[in-house]
Amino acid sequence: MGTVRQVGAADLHEAAGTEGIQRWSAFSEEGFWAGVAQGEPDFDSGWHHHTDNHTIVYVIEGRNANRMGTAPGDVRRGSGW
Repeated sequence: MGTVRQVGAADLHEAAGTEGIQRWSAFSEEGFWAGVAQGEPDFDSGWHHHTDNHTIVYVIEGRNANRMGTAPGDVRRGSGW
């Protein structure tokens, strides 16, 4: 059985961002990154990839301006390469 890890909000650290998005990292392992990202209102990150990292997004509030049209409560998964 794998290890369960929990990182509190006070333990997040600033991570490299993209123009229009701020990121805070909880932890990173090979092929996986976990943290918090906050985008500016109506920001569209455009087509991009997350290298070999699997990505899971949970939308807390607002709407994503991208072609997927995510909304609060939505969960989205994207695979690496």
